Amino acid sequence: MIRNGNIHDSKQILPLAIEALERDAYENLLISPDKIKAMILEIVSSKRHFGMVSVDEEGNIQGVVAAVVNDLAFYERKQASVVMYYCKRPGDGIKMLRKLMRWIEARPIIRLVEFTMEACTDPRVPKLLKRLGLVNESLPTYVYIK
Repeated sequence: MIRNGNIHDSKQILPLAIEALERDAYENLLISPDKIKAMILEIVSSKRHFGMVSVDEEGNIQGVVAAVVNDLAFYERKQASVVMYYCKRPGDGIKMLRKLMRWIEARPIIRLVEFTMEACTDPRVPKLLKRLGLVNESLPTYVYIK
């Protein structure tokens, strides 16, 4: 099952987010659980951002798609940056990405979407991103401009 994330999910999302980051950690950069927790709380408690979770039959979170919305540095309107895409439950990742794109399309204020992939990203993800309308601007970043 997939659903919108909420404040009660933050305790389960945190270890999943750390697991995702550890899979493809950047050398000489330390993962900050406090910063991850703060971002999770911001995403799930604000309608400005997008946060969706995949939940198994026991109620355990198995995946997350999250995007933060910020000002574009030099342009009008906003940018949505996908900050987490990690899902262990087959089929739910694509469902969450489709919902993300529908959410973005419903918000005219968002002009640009940025999705940067890690080296360990499932090789099917770039194909999915292209089907959803994102364009590979420079490896490993995909963008969508409305």
